[in-house]
Order: sequence, then C-alpha cells, then structure tokens
Amino acid sequence: MVSSKSLASRAKMPPKRQRAPGCSQSLGPGMQCPLQVQVGEDSLVLGICGPSELRGLERSRKQLAPQRRSAVPKSTRLVSAEAVLRARLRCLAKEACSEMLWPCVGRRDVVQHIMSFIQSDRPLIDTEVGGKMFQDTGSANLDLFFQSVPQGRPKGDEQLKGLLEKAWAESPEVCLKQMFLLGSRDGKQDRYSFYDAMMWLWHKDPHTLPANLHLVPECNYWKGLLEILARICEGPVRSLQRDLALHSHYKRCHKPPASTYRMEDAGIKGEGNFWPGSRLQLAEEALKRYDRDPVYRSLFERIARLFAEQLRVDLAAMRRGQKVRLCAKWCPLLYHSFDRRTLLCEGIARWLFPATLPEFAGCSERQYAYRARDLLRERLSELTEYMKLPERLICQHRWAEIRHKSFPAACLTKHAKSFEKHDSVRFREFMDKVEGGKVRVNTGALQPHEILKRVQRAAGKYGKALAQGQWRAMVERIREAGQLQDCIAVCDVSGSMSCEAAPNISCMDVAIALSLLVAELSSGPLARQVITFHERPSLVKFPDTSDLCELVSFIMRLDWGGSTNFHRVFQLLENVPQPPKKILVCSDMQFANAGGNATVLGQIQRNHRPDHA
Repeated sequence: MVSSKSLASRAKMPPKRQRAPGCSQSLGPGMQCPLQVQVGEDSLVLGICGPSELRGLERSRKQLAPQRRSAVPKSTRLVSAEAVLRARLRCLAKEACSEMLWPCVGRRDVVQHIMSFIQSDRPLIDTEVGGKMFQDTGSANLDLFFQSVPQGRPKGDEQLKGLLEKAWAESPEVCLKQMFLLGSRDGKQDRYSFYDAMMWLWHKDPHTLPANLHLVPECNYWKGLLEILARICEGPVRSLQRDLALHSHYKRCHKPPASTYRMEDAGIKGEGNFWPGSRLQLAEEALKRYDRDPVYRSLFERIARLFAEQLRVDLAAMRRGQKVRLCAKWCPLLYHSFDRRTLLCEGIARWLFPATLPEFAGCSERQYAYRARDLLRERLSELTEYMKLPERLICQHRWAEIRHKSFPAACLTKHAKSFEKHDSVRFREFMDKVEGGKVRVNTGALQPHEILKRVQRAAGKYGKALAQGQWRAMVERIREAGQLQDCIAVCDVSGSMSCEAAPNISCMDVAIALSLLVAELSSGPLARQVITFHERPSLVKFPDTSDLCELVSFIMRLDWGGSTNFHRVFQLLENVPQPPKKILVCSDMQFANAGGNATVLGQIQRNHRPDHA
C-alpha cells in the first residue's frame, strides 16, 4: 500500500523534463540533390567517430549522385526587359525621376519612354492620426530593411520568412547582403533574426550558404558559425526552445530558474521543462545527421575547415610573435555545448592534423581521431594563453597580467567590481586616465542605449565613470567619421514608448540615447538641442552638463503629445539661421495630417525649400 504522505510528496515533484524533437529532415530522391544508394560502414571512412561509447553504433552513409554534385539549380522563368525595368523603377516618383534623368539623357522622348514604366498612382493609406503615407515602399528589399527590427526575445520567424521570400524574388544579391546586415557588428546586431535568416537560406538554397560562410566571422563572429551548424543539426523546434530557456535565465523571471519556461511561448502545446538530452543522445543524433544528409555533411566539413585554416594561420603567427585572431577563443571545446550538439571538435581536429602526419602512422581511424582531438585541445590552450584572454586570466586570478585598455567594452563593464576588489591600484590608475580623457576605452559593438542604461544602473565606485568614458569615446569615434553633424532629433517620450525593444531596454531608452547622440554631434546654432514630439513642437536646449543621468532626466520631462505635426517642425526650423540637412524622428508614432491628399513628405517637398527637406 502507498501512504498518503508519499502520494502528497509525489504530487509536489516537478513535471518530467521533455525533450524537443530533433531535426529528422534529410534529402530524398525528389529533391534538388538526388542521392545514391547507401554505403555500408565496412567500405567507408567514418569522417567523424564520435564518443567511444558509440563504437557499436551501426553506421551507413548516403551520398550525392556524382553527376549532380556540382549542379546548381537555375531558374527557367524568363523575365522580359520591360518587367525588369518596371520592377527597378516602381519605388520612384515620376516627378523626381524626370528631374534626375533629363540632365543626364538630354532627350525628352527617351525620358518619357522611361517614365512610362513608372506607376502613376501608388496607393495611399491613412496614418492613425490622419496623415497620408504610401501603402508600401515599392521595394521588397526596402520592406525587409525597415521591417526586420531587432527581436527583444526569441520568437517564431514567420514574418521574417515572408519578407525574405519577397526580397529574394526581387534581388537575391541584395537580400543576401541584408541577411548579413542583420547580424553584423556594425549593422543591426540582431543575432536571433540573423540565425533565422541563415536557416531560411539553408532551406531555400543550400548551395549559397556554404559559399558565403567565410563572411560570417568578418561581419558577425566565429561563434556564429557554430550557432548556424547547431541549429541546422538539431532543428528549429529544439533551437527555439533552447533560446527561450536561455532568455528566461537571462531575465531571471522564472523560478525554479534557467531551463523552465512555458512552451506556449515556442508555439508548443503543454507546459514543462526543457531538457536538451544526454551527451550520448546528442552525439548519436549528430552522427546520424552527418551520415544521412550529404548536404549537411558538406556544410559540417566547410565550417570545420574554416576553423582549421584560421587556427593554422594563428599558430604560425603565434610562433613568430605576431597578432592572432579570435578563432581560438570561439573554437568549440571537446564535450562542451557546441561539440556535444554537433561533434564539430573532431571535424576541426581532422582538418588541422591530417591522418598523413607521421605521428599517426599505424593508427586506426578511431585512434587517429582521438589523438587529433587531444592535439587540438593542447593547441587551443597554447593560443588562449598567448592571447591573454580576459576570461582565462580572471579565472586563474592573474590580475597583474590584465591590460584594462585592451578589454572589450562589455567585458570591462561586467568585471569592473572584480577589478576594484582584486586589482584596485592598477584599476584606479586606469580609471583616472579615463576620467581625464587620456585613455579612450573600447566601445566595441555597444549601442548608444546600452551605454545609457549602464550609466543609470551603474554599481560600484567606477561603474558610472566607466560608462561615461564609453559614451565619450563613442561620440568622438562618430565625430571623427564625419557622421550626423548636420542633424537634429525629434524625441518622443510619451507613454507608448515604454514598450520593450530589447531585454531590459524600452523604445524610450533608444529614442533618448539617439537624440542625445545627435545633439552631441551637432554643430552650429542647433548644437545640443532637440525638438519635442508634439502637435506644437519646440526647440529645447540641453543644460550645460555632461552627466548622462541628468541629461536623461531632462529629456524625460519634456512635453509630449499624441503625435507630431511635421509641417510645424519645418516651419520651426525655417527661422533658424543655419537649418539642419537631416531630421531624425525617434518615435513609434505617426505624423498628423496638415491638409491635402498627399503624403507628408510630398507636402513638405512642395511647401518648403527642397535643400532643407
């Protein structure tokens, strides 16, 4: 018999952890890359062996048909020259295009013929506050650029897929560049959308993704390659669940923490705990995907080779005492997260240490694979020691070897308290130089609103001073580039701007940070000024202080309205001796109507001087 006490204790137990389904997709005979018959284990080189515990796993390999290995699918749809020209000109207005073409062509009949391809009347719709705007931008790639905004949290990618489909049909080259812009350090820095776009590209055109993988470390970082391979290997459902679990852990909004979240957020019915699977379960799935999907296998080898080639270059540079890249920092470690999910560590080791080397003479394939992995681990340790990585020095308490000036911005902010505690003298000297403007701290890929939030949440003796130094360095860097000097911002601080734009970041934070940055960079009579977001906008000058907290409080107290009258903004600026060339509107709202059945921009171009519009 079971006692009531034991039944009550069982009722309090947490629900059993559930594993999301893996990616079971593989190529079939009807797909773009047809398969040959399977090849048994006795007649093949394994490629990757995996953990020794899976030695008894039955292996077989599917291969691409030789006559189709290099074939790239081509579109057979013929497009007329008129259709191409009409598609390229559909986002232009007739009046503006005619003025541009006439001086270049010199023949009115040719200009008129070109004008015939431009849509005469593009559909207009009303804004929420009575203004007029075009129904679309006229370009699918332009729609992708404006509507693919950074995600505040992981979510489904259905909207992004629709935008990518239309943009790819319009111009694959431009669409591909925008995909990389999503994850670029100098672009939108939206890693979730970047990975979703790479997954879409993998299913849309599996030939294009491997051909452009070498660009990922240049515009994103080396870890991006690992994320792409892991997401393709384990499938979209499990990847989304993993992202949601990590996001929940980051926000610390669920208890018991870290891996617990509602599966409804991932579009999965039911509620439970996320569990990625044991090491051997993940390894077995990775081996099966490697064997059964030859296109995935080529992607796996491509990424492994990219890592191995860069590590070989870095090892040679290390022996010469030269600078090395960050490949060793992000290279997967044996039995750690990415290696558990993909077994990529062994693939990199095989490319870096070929089986033809004399030290592997007489070894079986499995013996060679295990020795190559050990050699890779040793070389990675040598490289990370040579690079003096912050994480390595901090974990080993080697505080005296830390070079604060060379630290990445996020790492320096994260460990500022530890430096105060364990390396107070050297860190105090460094911060004195930062406050005195003698040393410029790294800003890296920090966004203006991120620095602003760090100032507001600064903890410790030097937290605020460090964030102020990063802000000053960012302003100087952008000023040296000659950008945003002839601009002024219209800043919206209404209640609707409190919605989340990123984890722990609101739209208002972004608007305030951009407005402050533009005001700092402006020169002339509009320096350190901002325009209020109001039906009756006004110019407001910032107080004479460099303290970011005081400036943020000042902006948040500005008057705001339900919308802004953009015509009055231009009327306001016409009385300025030196009007700005550009106006940056930081808002989630729309513009009010000022009369006429035309767009706000069209009315402004007619009513105000064109050199100021």
